[in-house]
This record gives sequence, C-alpha cells and structure tokens, in this order.
Amino acid sequence: TTSTVLAREILIQAQKYLATGVSPVELKRGMDKAVTEIVKNLDELSIPVSSLQDIKHIATISANGDENIGELVSTAIDLVGKDGSITIEESKSLTTTLDTVEGFRFDSGYFSKSFVTDQRRGAVVYDDPLILVTDHRIEQLEEILPILEVVARENKPLIIVAEEVEAVAAALKSDKKAVMFCSGAVLIDPNLEKLGKVRAASGVDLISQTSNRRIDRGAGRVVVDKLPYVVDLAIETLKDYDVIILVGTDEPVGFFAYPEKPSKLSPEGAEILRLAGPEQNTFEALDMLIDALDAKDLEVEVAAYEEAADISKLSGPITPEAISAAFHAHMPEDAIICDESITTGRAFYPDGRNAKPHSLLQVTGGAIGDGMPMAVGAAIACPDRRVIVLQSDGSAMYTNQALWTMAREGLDIAILLFSNRCYRILEGEMKGVGVEKMGHVAESMFSLADPEIDWCKMAESMGVSGTRVDDASELSAANKRAVTHEGPFLVEIVF
Repeated sequence: TTSTVLAREILIQAQKYLATGVSPVELKRGMDKAVTEIVKNLDELSIPVSSLQDIKHIATISANGDENIGELVSTAIDLVGKDGSITIEESKSLTTTLDTVEGFRFDSGYFSKSFVTDQRRGAVVYDDPLILVTDHRIEQLEEILPILEVVARENKPLIIVAEEVEAVAAALKSDKKAVMFCSGAVLIDPNLEKLGKVRAASGVDLISQTSNRRIDRGAGRVVVDKLPYVVDLAIETLKDYDVIILVGTDEPVGFFAYPEKPSKLSPEGAEILRLAGPEQNTFEALDMLIDALDAKDLEVEVAAYEEAADISKLSGPITPEAISAAFHAHMPEDAIICDESITTGRAFYPDGRNAKPHSLLQVTGGAIGDGMPMAVGAAIACPDRRVIVLQSDGSAMYTNQALWTMAREGLDIAILLFSNRCYRILEGEMKGVGVEKMGHVAESMFSLADPEIDWCKMAESMGVSGTRVDDASELSAANKRAVTHEGPFLVEIVF
C-alpha cells in the first residue's frame, strides 16, 4: 500500500513539473539522486536482525500486532534456518497452524498414471529411493544409462526430477486430443503468439480459465476460448480431451461445490500435464516447448476483424445479445474492458473474438464490486486508452463511490450499468444447489426493485453524466455517446 501511494504521488508531482516545461531527463536525474540519498539514510538507520526475538517482533508488527502470528513466523524461521523456504497458504479452517516438511516438495507430480503404486490413494509411494535432480531435458534413455546401471545394482526405485517440457511435447506429437488450459501473462500480447505457435505445430486447442486478470483479444490476436463458469457447461467443454496441459494455472475446478456435481472438471482418465504453474516462468517454458516442437518459424493464425451486427433498427425489449452487439459496434480500438457483467455478460466474450483489438480485465475471484474501482485504476494507468466498464447493478452497489472518484479525476470511462433489478447470479447459484423455487423471503433478498435504484440520479449526484435506456432502439446511440464523452459517462440499461 505504501509503495502504491508513493508511486502515485511521484507520478502526480512529476506531471506537474513536466507541464511547466521541466526537462524529463533532468527530472529523472533528480529522482535518481534522491533515491541514492534515501537508500544511504536507510542503511544508516537500519538495525540488523540478529535474534529470534527480533524476528518475532517484526513479524508481530507485520501481522497488525498479532503475537500468535509473530510466534509462528519466528518458530518457522528457527526450524528451517535462514536459507530455508517458507510459504503461506490460506487456511480452510479457523485455526492458524505451522507445518514443516523435511526435504523438498515439488509443485508437480508423476508423468504417467502407470507409475502409481497405491491405487486407493492414486499416489506413487517409494521407500528409500534414489533421486536424480536435473535442470536438463532428458530426451534419450542413453543419457542416463550410467545412472540406471547404478539403480539396477542397488536394487532401488529411481525418482527423476526433470523438465516436463518433453512430456508435454510428446503428448502434443501423439494422436491424443489435447488442450492447453491457460492463465496469467501468457494471455497478454505479444506472449499470445507463443501459444499460437504451439497450436500451429500441434493443433492443440487453447482455453483459458474462467476468470483471468487480463486477456488481450480481438482482431490480429491469437484466439483463446474461455472455460464456462457453469459447471455443466465446463464439463461439456472438456469432456472429449485426453490430455490437459496446464500453463500458468492449476487443474480446472468449479468455483463452488454443488450437490451431485464434481468439483474437478477434467474428464475422468484424462492425463494432466503441467508445463508451468502459476509461480513458474511460463514464457521460458513455452519457448522450450516451441523448440521441442520445432515451431519457432511457423505462421500464427489470428482473428480477423468483423463488423458488429447492425442494431440501429432494433426495437423492443433489451437482451444481452443486443447489448453485446451495441457495445462491440462502438468499442474504440485498443480499449480496456473491465468486466463485472456477471450473468448479463456471458454472451459478450464470444462476440469479442473478432472485434477491434482490446484488453479484457476480469474479476479473478469472489471480489464482488471491483468492476468500477478496477476501471479507475485502468484509466489512471493508461490515460491514452478508452476504458469501458461492464457493470452489473447488484455488485455495483458495493463500490458506487468509485463514480465520485471518476468525476474528481476527470477519467474517460464509459460505464455500462446493467440494471436488471436483481442478484441474478445468486438465483443461478440457488438452482445449482437444487433450489428450483425460492420462498418469498429469499426472493425479496435477491431483489433490487424495492425500492428501485436510480443510477442516473446517483451518478449525477457524484458528478457523472448519464442516461437511461429501456428499449433496444436506444442502445446504439447511448453506447456511442458513452465512449466519445469527455470524462466519465454512465448508461443505465434497464431490462
């Protein structure tokens, strides 16, 4: 938080100086000198951490005064030493615990299910094995023949910890139907091209996880489909794949647990191969895979631009499909789309495939209400790009104060607010757990119609101009006005 606040203040002050004609080169030199002096002063003020009591004190302060956390951290460091590895994981219970692992734990697994020794647990269990750890790719058996001779002589099992690239390459060269399940930085241009080269060499399908922090999409970019949120649709999407290759993410699972439905979405019997996990270098892993497939010079297939459907003559009730067509018809090139459209926006992603080039930012978890604040951040970070936020009305109520910030900062943001006057996503979740007909109390809790929220008046009170549409004939003009307006502009779409 401190670094973010300081960075913003440095940017604001720098812009003021630049506006008065100060040389950016001299300004940078001054900042470098200031950094040197600050680091020098910090070195003089710093106190070496020399005891476990010091570590406990620092950890307690970092944990907002929680002495139990401070004690756990100091104990952990005492157990593993200064060169040991400590990780923090979210607990699934109300207690905070400390677990230690003697040796190493790798974020990976066995290459094939043929290696399983404990069928009940689906695990490979060896007692006192020999272990080969290498950072090289093992391509031929002859490369490790001397080691295998030692293994045979010792009559012990052998565990090899090596690069997984060759296993993935072998799967892609086989006749198995494979999909690369992706997330993270590989979905951002120009890294998308690496995925495109792998697809060009192998015919592998490309699917991203349901929610991603950013995907660069549209004409001229490699097409990556998205796994549906709804469990039944996700299972249907993956059911025919023999191999699922993980790139920057973990095995696909449902967002919630539902009765009579699996949490893991991969088809039973499918081989799960990890090219690179979320914490690993996905770029390097893809480069190695491209080399293994001899795909470096292959031409990449990208999406072609297609004009959005003409809805200027539409009239009558507004539908998600009509909203999507109007939105994509007037979306400027290189726009940033902040998507918290929830149920309304499920038609938008397919339509964006052949739209103008744009970046899509999504809610990556259950952070309800982050659509408009995310748009604020995007507009400040990229003032040269038009920002459009696709916002559901229910989640917008969590952070409607972002409208005031947009007005105060004069940000060019188009807010398309979908006012269906209910928490539609929660209705769907109730059906997911088997509730087909809700009682009147539950229905009233999911409703936003008593009283109705007037988003245009709310926006106006915070300094944001806006308009309301409730007929499809008004959608096109309202969207065009929003994306060309100087400063923030809200369109309340009632349907």
